[in-house]
Amino acid sequence: MAGKQRPTMGKRIREKNKREKKQAKLEEKARRKAEGGIVGDDIVDVASLIPDPDVYGQETVDVPEEEDEESEEKN
Repeated sequence: MAGKQRPTMGKRIREKNKREKKQAKLEEKARRKAEGGIVGDDIVDVASLIPDPDVYGQETVDVPEEEDEESEEKN
């Protein structure tokens, strides 16, 4: 037989499923973005993740100084 053989039906179905899955993923990503949510590939500004102290109240956390940690390691 001259020429290239046609792909089998199984291969065609797998390729079709792969295309449909990729399209569904793109549609889901577009839907999430339209809702205003964070999409996995989006770059997020770190400042937007920090809560506003005027709204949520000021929180203070005691952070030990580096000198204290170094002196403990020497002992």
